[in-house]
Amino acid sequence: MDDTYYIGVDIGGTFTDVFVSDGKSYWEGKSATTPGRLHEGLLDALGVVSGEMGVERATLLGGTRILTHGSTIITNILAEMRGAKTGFITTRGFRDLLNIGRSPRTNEMDFYTQIDRPEIVTRDCIAEVDERIDYAGRVVVPLDLDGTEAAITRLVEEGGCEAIAICCLFAFKNDSHEQRIKQAIQSRYPDVYVSVSSEVNPVFREYERMVTTILNAYSGRGFSRYMGEVEGRLEDQGFDGRLLVMQSNGGSLSAAEARTKPVTLAVSGPAGGIVSSSHLGKTIGAKNILTADMGGTSFDVSVIYQGEPTTVSRAQIGPFQTNLPILDITAIGAGGGSIAWIDNRGMMRVGPQSAGASPGPVCYGQGGSEPTVTDAAVALGLIDPAFFLGGAIRLDKDAAIRAIADRLAEPMGLETAEAAVGIYRTISANMGNALRNVTIERGYDPREFALVAYGGCSPLLIANIARELNIRSIVIPETSAVFSAFGACVADVQRDVAQTFYHALPAPIAEVNQAFGALAEQALTLVQSDGIARESIELTYELDMRIHGQLWEITIPCPANPLDEAGGNDSIYQAFKSEYSRAYGEAMVGELEQCDILNLRVIAQGIKPKPEILVSERGAGADYASAVKGTRRVFLPETRAWQDIEVLDGARLDTGMRVAGPVVVERKNTTIYVIPGSEIEIDRYHNCLMHLS
Repeated sequence: MDDTYYIGVDIGGTFTDVFVSDGKSYWEGKSATTPGRLHEGLLDALGVVSGEMGVERATLLGGTRILTHGSTIITNILAEMRGAKTGFITTRGFRDLLNIGRSPRTNEMDFYTQIDRPEIVTRDCIAEVDERIDYAGRVVVPLDLDGTEAAITRLVEEGGCEAIAICCLFAFKNDSHEQRIKQAIQSRYPDVYVSVSSEVNPVFREYERMVTTILNAYSGRGFSRYMGEVEGRLEDQGFDGRLLVMQSNGGSLSAAEARTKPVTLAVSGPAGGIVSSSHLGKTIGAKNILTADMGGTSFDVSVIYQGEPTTVSRAQIGPFQTNLPILDITAIGAGGGSIAWIDNRGMMRVGPQSAGASPGPVCYGQGGSEPTVTDAAVALGLIDPAFFLGGAIRLDKDAAIRAIADRLAEPMGLETAEAAVGIYRTISANMGNALRNVTIERGYDPREFALVAYGGCSPLLIANIARELNIRSIVIPETSAVFSAFGACVADVQRDVAQTFYHALPAPIAEVNQAFGALAEQALTLVQSDGIARESIELTYELDMRIHGQLWEITIPCPANPLDEAGGNDSIYQAFKSEYSRAYGEAMVGELEQCDILNLRVIAQGIKPKPEILVSERGAGADYASAVKGTRRVFLPETRAWQDIEVLDGARLDTGMRVAGPVVVERKNTTIYVIPGSEIEIDRYHNCLMHLS
């Protein structure tokens, strides 16, 4: 075994996952997340995996070259509204832009009640300063330094602001005023966290740019404190390699730069699963993939089309609209810890509230009293209480059954097993709707996709969901329980650099090429600063475009770089029309001059070493009898009847083995339920391929 390791980490709402590779072998570890002390759960998981490897934790960390960290810490800060007390400085006359927003906020179930977004910055902590830059970047009104310093003093000393966001009009064209305000804050109050729009999100749309900058300031102080704790604890354990952090765009960046742009990490945990799915798809030759990640708290789904993950250029983070380019991930509150309850109509509901890591499901025996999806799986016999996490945790089946009976079955007049099936089918319907949202509603035919199911809970429910959508092929990776951590391990270093370049077609192609060249140089420099050699960096060029007169744009790949000056406009137009047609049907795009370019973007990927996916050359037709652990009585959700079915040891399944359902496959960190009428096959990469009739 080589003594150089690569580690990926994913800190979820319930479990903290770790994936370790030396380039030839790999190991996985899982430990309970420790809310409020996330670094302790991380060290616990590292201890679990080092035990699997037979080495000390300090030896593992001492031999680690790169540790890439993904988590939901920023998501949680924003969801729970527990960020820093934040102030906001803007151009005079724009104080109320945050509260005005884009439109009235209404409850989608009630057309008469307006529900405002959370007050992330109170109005008394918003300061206006005298300054003005026009649309071309020219200074119209010089910055009033005396007034600026007075505003800073009021925000910090009277308002108690721990962080300040700065967003001035047209700063994406000329950032001189924002930089002078930043310098004034740092010179007087070095402990105040400062977020500047021209550094965080230098593109047009004042409202989204402002919100992105404020969210960055709001979450930055807490994240910086957390990263300091992680770095300190890892160094104490002997780690002296590079610490990288997963971004929401599927790439990674240094911990130092992550401190300045924490808002770009909003969905860094789920992004790891998209990266690993893309990597797996390229390995097994699948170009169109749906990803389904069900952990303890949420169900995250996304689309990989023609080998590339889909992205959005204006991410919705909770109730806030931003200008961030991120992987297009739809998340719902559907996990193993999702709580089942009865609404005021007497109907069963599941989620979005979750029992989380503490107290967790009732069967954990940690004080939980509300029945969850995990409790239902235990009550139905799908999960062996003595083999949860490979036997690391023993579950209380009787407690799970009592909770389902008391809270659901008796009030609804059902048998306990029927109520447990109700939980199973309800959560499955919720998850199926999420997959419909990212496919059918966005112009994709789910029948043309393979479904990659991962996370600790997804393999239990995924077959029935796929059947509802007429998906015939499911891939459950061997490392499915820690797949997002695996994605963090294989994620390349990445920077997305954008510039507003508003111009109707035909555009001046020479200027487009020049702007792309400047962005490329900037992106290359950023990736090189993370230790990636220039020859290992790949560049991708994109344009944000719309039909003239429309409000929102779509992102298209630039058809060539550099663009040919004679045919460049036509190639851009054809690329836009093709993508617009795919997304919205036959495109109603008129003449060439009716299309607008809004932004240019360059994505630089620094290619990291990748752990090899193990390959077995064993031939097809292997007998699976040696993998049978025994039989177990299971209440099948499909037939609503008890049946004795085989239970297989997933560690003993090998390439070529085929098994028809119903059957349960137990892996150390997850359980696969093979429904009646389906069949699984183990491929040469040790993935479990499920085929539905």
